[in-house]
Amino acid sequence: MRDISKNIVIFSYPGGDRIAMSERPLPVTADSTSRKTRTVPQPPGFVSEFVEWASGVTDAPLEFLVGAALSCLSVAVGNRSVVNDRIHGNLWLLLIGPSSVARKTTSINLARLLCRKAGLPIFPDRITPESFYESLVSNPEGLFTLAELSGWLGHMNRNYAQGLKSDLTELYDCNHFERMRKTTRGKVVKYVIEKPYICLLTASTQEWLEAVIKEDDSAGGFLPRFHFFLGTSRTEYYIPPRLSVPDELVVHLRRVASVRGQVSIEKDPAVVDAASEYYIRWAQEFNARTNEMTIPHIHSYAERIKTSVFKIALLLDADTCASSGASEFRSWTLPAVQWACAFGDYFLSTAHEVLSRLAFSDFERLARKVLDIISAKKGGITQRDLLRAAKVPKSALSEVIDYLIESELIERHQVVSRGPKTYVYISKL
Repeated sequence: MRDISKNIVIFSYPGGDRIAMSERPLPVTADSTSRKTRTVPQPPGFVSEFVEWASGVTDAPLEFLVGAALSCLSVAVGNRSVVNDRIHGNLWLLLIGPSSVARKTTSINLARLLCRKAGLPIFPDRITPESFYESLVSNPEGLFTLAELSGWLGHMNRNYAQGLKSDLTELYDCNHFERMRKTTRGKVVKYVIEKPYICLLTASTQEWLEAVIKEDDSAGGFLPRFHFFLGTSRTEYYIPPRLSVPDELVVHLRRVASVRGQVSIEKDPAVVDAASEYYIRWAQEFNARTNEMTIPHIHSYAERIKTSVFKIALLLDADTCASSGASEFRSWTLPAVQWACAFGDYFLSTAHEVLSRLAFSDFERLARKVLDIISAKKGGITQRDLLRAAKVPKSALSEVIDYLIESELIERHQVVSRGPKTYVYISKL
């Protein structure tokens, strides 16, 4: 049984074009403050322009809009730009928030709408395993969106879809792909996919993620390829604003799609430039923070996050190149690396928060459920009310209560009364 009591708070880094490493705030840990700080970066250029537009047509969390903007940029850059002939700009992003009110699907649809108007490739949002491979053979790059990742993962566990999840994981790396598959009609087909480039934007609630994700999804290569955006509620728009897409935004994305980048980054310390030096120092601090974390599988996510810093820097430099009127770039810049590292810090923070809530056994799931119920009651909750809310046998609840008390996640107080002995449970989080 892993300890779900440990948590860490990653510092909030708002970004900046010329912020030196020494000027960044130090990481904040759970020992020094109980308040979590997590601010999503909003770099200048296309991302900020998208957020400014989208935040006026929907009250979706700004985090989701930043994720949608990055997806659009990722699709536009395509497989025409690469770092050291091995790292491409495709991103897999997951928006996490409550059902309906979080506007997850709205954010995804805005990304699809803009990409479609800009003439960028988009995969169908509902697709069978056969049509998925056929689509990639004819068009190996584009935006793949899923309104609910958890439901899709449930389908992937069915017999007819076996192997698709592992194939998708392999396709993430944009390498030449060949696969023999048997169709639903029993015919064996060979699929050959040249230069695959799949950008994935999807959504889920934390509860569905906890219910569907298996340990091998998190421990293996599938889920660590995703980066999480956790939504923070905004003021509600009681009257839906008129939806229109600015021509300037469409033209901007088309310009990015016309750019090519062959970025070469030297590893020789003697020829390291300012951008590379910044990244190396950031990576060293990042590794130190990650090594202090005890959440299972967090290191798999951290390694992917470091790779994605190169990806995001590539996207931001392509955006800058397009904005300047140029058609090609061959190096990464300090501002792009600084913003990309800020995203790396944000993704580590959200990965830690999501993973700290994932449970891979019935006991862990019940412990998390009971802790959430107690935490929701600021003044505490009686054992009788807790039993009703949890809807589990008294013996099972008692075992979980003992564990949560031993883990110093909750505390128990006896209520003074003339009747039977009564206890109130209060969260210590």
